[in-house]
Amino acid sequence: MVREVRGDEEVVTVTLSAADLRRVPESRLHTALEAALNCEVRIGGDRSPG
Repeated sequence: MVREVRGDEEVVTVTLSAADLRRVPESRLHTALEAALNCEVRIGGDRSPG
């Protein structure tokens, strides 16, 4: 997880394994993380078979 501040916007970038992205819908993760962190969230996968 990487947390950045760009101007007055806070952005968190999260990288998950391919296996995790298959188990839980990305939209559900995105919503939960934004609510918990109270900032913009970007989700990416590592593309390994995991």
